[in-house]
Amino acid sequence: MNIGQMQFNSDALGRHVSYEIAFPELEVGPGPFSLLFQLHGLSDDRSAYSRYSTLILKARLLPLIIVMPEGGLAHWADLGPRERYESFLINDLWDHVHRTFHVRPGRAVIGGHSRGGNGAVRMALRHPDKFCSAVAHSGAFYRPEELSGPDEQEHYDIWEVKPGASVPPIALDCGLEDQFLSHNRAYSEHLTRLGVAHTYAEFPGGHTWEYWNDRLDTALAFHLRNLAAE
Repeated sequence: MNIGQMQFNSDALGRHVSYEIAFPELEVGPGPFSLLFQLHGLSDDRSAYSRYSTLILKARLLPLIIVMPEGGLAHWADLGPRERYESFLINDLWDHVHRTFHVRPGRAVIGGHSRGGNGAVRMALRHPDKFCSAVAHSGAFYRPEELSGPDEQEHYDIWEVKPGASVPPIALDCGLEDQFLSHNRAYSEHLTRLGVAHTYAEFPGGHTWEYWNDRLDTALAFHLRNLAAE
């Protein structure tokens, strides 16, 4: 798979921002290709998936362009004048990728781990016109009672889902030894009570790249099914 480093000026963030992008091998064809936005966690950056993950290798023969943005402290939300990462992704990055590369028209898919898993679900809930599926591995779904200030707005938002809301297909998973296991169970139960369709699964493992890499085949298949349904 071919990997590139891109940089452009983001109006939302008021500065130049970098992202990584990966393309399928030539034998996949000329495109256009659908987009997968893959969001990193709190202690990572845009290079996390090319450095620690097998995502790019697993997707090399799939009709996907993988966009791996820089998310700062991984809030993936608009929290201040220099922390407007939701607007950056939904407006600036979305437009830059579509202007620059051979992208298939229509909705994209989005995924991530930890804070990036939170961000992926949040983006899909708030922007169903942009995304047709979301996958969260070990999502950092802090409970409302654990939150204390407006700088944690992105954590509140994921709980504020309307009962029976029509949202893109969501897949959640978490390791049995993961620090966020109880949070994922609580969030899945919350969605179930509201009648929001989703899948949830638990597997052996902790909050590690080994666990997240083991889940990628299932995540990619889930995204491809939903893209095909488009």
